[in-house]
Amino acid sequence: MTRLIYSKRSRDDPLDILDYLAERSPGTAVRFVEGLMATCELLRVYPQMGTQRDNIAPSFRLFSHRTYAIFYRFAANEGVVRISRVLHPSRETGEQSFD
Repeated sequence: MTRLIYSKRSRDDPLDILDYLAERSPGTAVRFVEGLMATCELLRVYPQMGTQRDNIAPSFRLFSHRTYAIFYRFAANEGVVRISRVLHPSRETGEQSFD
């Protein structure tokens, strides 16, 4: 069974999103983050769903949840999906750090 591992940054990103969305609608914020976590679980089950993004880093993949991008790596030999970041597309990926 494939394991799902979150980097520290990817654990913080949903909290930042939750804070931002909760200013407008707390219920929407909670539903969004719940859906985001469900999407990450889907990536654990189907890790090759995302688009390869080797231009960011070797073996990087991207999958979208609504308007946010989930950046992750799938190490098939280890049976691990590592979620690196969850970012809104308005944020420049070149300015972000990826674990």
